Amino acid sequence: MKQTFRLFFKERTTWVAVSAAIIFQLIFGAVWMTGYEGVAERMKQVRLAVVVQEGQLASLLEKLSDRSPIEVVRYKDIETAQYDLDFRKVQMIVNVQQESTPSGSSLPPEVQLTYYMNESNPAMVKSIMTAVATEFTDAIKKVRLVSMIAQQKNGSNSSIFADPGVQSSVVTLHPAGDMHRQMIPLMLVLASFVGSMLVAMNLEQTTQALKGKTSRWHRFFVRGIINLIVTIVVSAVGATMVAWLGGPIVGGFWMLMGFLSLLMVAFLFMTQLFVLIFGLAGMLINIVLLSMQLVTSGAMLPRVLLSEGYASVSQWLPATYGVDGMLNIMFGGTGTTQDSWVLTIMGISCFILGAATAAMERDVHQTATVTVNNV
Repeated sequence: MKQTFRLFFKERTTWVAVSAAIIFQLIFGAVWMTGYEGVAERMKQVRLAVVVQEGQLASLLEKLSDRSPIEVVRYKDIETAQYDLDFRKVQMIVNVQQESTPSGSSLPPEVQLTYYMNESNPAMVKSIMTAVATEFTDAIKKVRLVSMIAQQKNGSNSSIFADPGVQSSVVTLHPAGDMHRQMIPLMLVLASFVGSMLVAMNLEQTTQALKGKTSRWHRFFVRGIINLIVTIVVSAVGATMVAWLGGPIVGGFWMLMGFLSLLMVAFLFMTQLFVLIFGLAGMLINIVLLSMQLVTSGAMLPRVLLSEGYASVSQWLPATYGVDGMLNIMFGGTGTTQDSWVLTIMGISCFILGAATAAMERDVHQTATVTVNNV
């Protein structure tokens, strides 16, 4: 047993395995702790769109917005607000309408609050905005009660205070259903990128074994072909699993599969790029990218709550556009045209950079052949 133990630690791969486990802890701890730090302090970056006409109620809402823990943005019409809600520029809309007051009544007019929520978002958005809607409605009711008390000459009329005259309702755009459905984009991103890392690592080991047997360009292009085959198979399996397990696919199965293919291409050629440049040591960079994308993609935490640094980094990572597009395909939204173009550009760019790296590699097979011919 002792001899076997010593033999294990004489092998380089044993030390690599132990080091990898430690590095995973260090990288994930550093990225996640810094990425989620200060989220509560950045709640002011969450935006509530308020649609209200000019009048006494508008001035009242302005006072409430000053004390609100989130940013309250005034809109003149519901159509513009819904457009921004669809594009996730605001996280919720409240349409405030005053009913007409019967003639001769001393009571203030009744208020109807209609909340619009877009569930084609991370699950956290729904929980945050549900709490905000409750607090907002309660605040309006309290102010209304104070106003009603002030307008009554006789405060003993208890029926007046029983109902502050505030009604609320919620309209859900792109309903997602249970929370597990909103976690599907996270699952697909995680599975796709980890799979891409494993493909890149194992193909690099195969490439090293084939050095001296085939040319560098043959190895590079065969890796590319294998990546494309993996893309088709993995995206088909992923889309099938989502459909089979009852996941919502508003955009249709083939659109989901096609978009997953673009995401896989970007992931595969990105993870391959760093392995081509640094060898198996490039897997360290891929681990960092995995952690960064889980934090910044918007699958768990809405990107609006990220710090400025992490929000900037997210714009250069494929998972950001992958999550955005999958939310639109599965639950509905603004489409995937822009996200698809960005993923395509990322995949092509990584392929070109990989080809440039391969061009600088010394071809051992060709060098050996020339040496033999010279002799």
